[in-house]
Amino acid sequence: MPQAVGDDKPLRMIGGRAQARAVAAKFFTPAKLRSYPFSISSPLKAWSGCSRLSPYLAYGVVSDREVLQKLNALVNRVHGQGDATHIAKVEDAARFYVDRLIWRQGYLQQLENHTGLETDAFYCDEPAEVNQEFLNAWQQGRTGFAYVDACQRFLQQTGWLNMRARAMLVSFACVQLGLPWQPVALYLAQQFLDFEPAIHYGQVRIASGTSHFSQMLVYDPLKQQAEQDPKGEFVKRWLPEHGTANYPAPIVDNAESLKLGKARLHAMRQSRLD
Repeated sequence: MPQAVGDDKPLRMIGGRAQARAVAAKFFTPAKLRSYPFSISSPLKAWSGCSRLSPYLAYGVVSDREVLQKLNALVNRVHGQGDATHIAKVEDAARFYVDRLIWRQGYLQQLENHTGLETDAFYCDEPAEVNQEFLNAWQQGRTGFAYVDACQRFLQQTGWLNMRARAMLVSFACVQLGLPWQPVALYLAQQFLDFEPAIHYGQVRIASGTSHFSQMLVYDPLKQQAEQDPKGEFVKRWLPEHGTANYPAPIVDNAESLKLGKARLHAMRQSRLD
């Protein structure tokens, strides 16, 4: 089990059963649930728009069954009030949330079936050499890619990131910087308060292109920034030196590194180990 590193995170969530119940009570309201599907992609919205129950689920403070029961209770309450349109929207959001719980169980089962997920290479030509300069810059939030760096700084303060931002960090490190997935996965495992091996390594392997998932999911950091932080609010909040002489130039060319990274992944995925 990876050990947490560094100083305590000043904005981390508070542990304990009472706090978990309070977090759940805050989320499981009609208004919060209805906004949930529209709040999960951008870190601007996800901090307050996601259920934020993942650390409590990871440590067993609450169970999937208990969460599902709270969700069902909310839907049942809504059926006794409001119009048909409101009820339908709450039900749709509830199904959306349940899908994520099912994904969670799927990741857990995947590790049961493939215990080498967190250790084994699945392809002959997976990257193995670590460019320490690139790894250090990525860990420290000094890559010159503002959205990537802001996400790292946010993670260092909170111990949490929404799923899309996590995937983007891994994709940038492994696809564009050419880093092996192992040190990337280890560093993030030491940062996430909600570290759960099956979910973490399952997501890392997919975002790094080294899973058996049929599609390559590559996240262009500039495109992600334009879509998820169009006004630059997140970058401004978490990367105050951006735009000053103290902020570094990009360590790779975005278009070229994407092109080379995708080509490298495509070639690698022809050498699957069975």
